[in-house]
Amino acid sequence: MLRNGIQIQHILLLLLVVLLIFGASKLPDIARNLGKSMKVMKEEIRDLRDDDKPESTGPSAAQPPAQQPVQQPYVQPVQQPYVQPVQQYPSDQVPPVQQPYQPTQPYQPTQPQQPPQDAGGRPLS
Repeated sequence: MLRNGIQIQHILLLLLVVLLIFGASKLPDIARNLGKSMKVMKEEIRDLRDDDKPESTGPSAAQPPAQQPVQQPYVQPVQQPYVQPVQQYPSDQVPPVQQPYQPTQPYQPTQPQQPPQDAGGRPLS
């Protein structure tokens, strides 16, 4: 038994299904392309690992590392408030002037209501 419960019978069944789907003539091409892609992937991984290793030998090891540029903090630009553009009307078509809202009666706060009382002045409950 292999890891995660995969058995030899499962692998054989999977290979049989792949053989039925792609056919015997396509399998060598698929295997060849898969091998080429694995080779390219291994080379890329090796190149990435080589790029990560620092070079401690050679003439560049005696030179001090170059200074990193100083990053300036990001300053968010100040946004100007939106001003609605003024519409230009011909002199014979002047729009009506809107008056600010003014209530017809001034605000009068209401008195809180008293709970109902009986004849003796005691609240009903």
